[in-house]
Amino acid sequence: MIYLLYDPCSCIWNSESEFDHLLPDARLAKAVRYKRLSDRLLSRTAYFLLCCGLMREYGTRVFPELSIRAGGKPYICGNPDVHFSFSHCSGGVICSISKNETGADIETVNSYQKELFSNVLSENEIAHIENSSDPDAEFTAVWTMKEAYGKMSGTGLVYDLKNTSFVPVYEKWYTKNGLSYFSRMNYRTVFSVCRQDISDICEISHAELLAFLRDE
Repeated sequence: MIYLLYDPCSCIWNSESEFDHLLPDARLAKAVRYKRLSDRLLSRTAYFLLCCGLMREYGTRVFPELSIRAGGKPYICGNPDVHFSFSHCSGGVICSISKNETGADIETVNSYQKELFSNVLSENEIAHIENSSDPDAEFTAVWTMKEAYGKMSGTGLVYDLKNTSFVPVYEKWYTKNGLSYFSRMNYRTVFSVCRQDISDICEISHAELLAFLRDE
């Protein structure tokens, strides 16, 4: 399943640290290293969205330790057969959970500057972006697809970006080279998911996330 929470920084807790007792030490240390309050909250929210998704999938309220594979891909300690990928930006948080490899990325719409990105975009991608009615949004969507593929494969962005071409298809799954992709644009926020299977998308409300954290 793919879990999505929009407008995460408006999910107001009583204090920044209200639910820190639920965070594993390593995750808390990662969150508090950010200088900006919004980034500290987003880091916490991404982890809590994963935990909320795990409860919906498996019926157990857990707050697992996470670790990193050799390539930078995170996994759940003690349960490597549950695959996940999460991402956050000011507009939203996404978490894809699967029994197979998965990658997800979410971004607020960024400015398209051809001179900066021509070395990592294919000619097909450039043509798609520049012929669209909203080049900034289409560039951001292409970039989320590249990120999602890199996260799914475990390479990050260390692959042949220029010769791995994506053109977003919104609101429906499509298959490319045996992998499934989904993209959505909403509120000037774009997300893309790359999976080895097709999944439903579940939008989590602020109230549901808070009820999960408070064990209500």
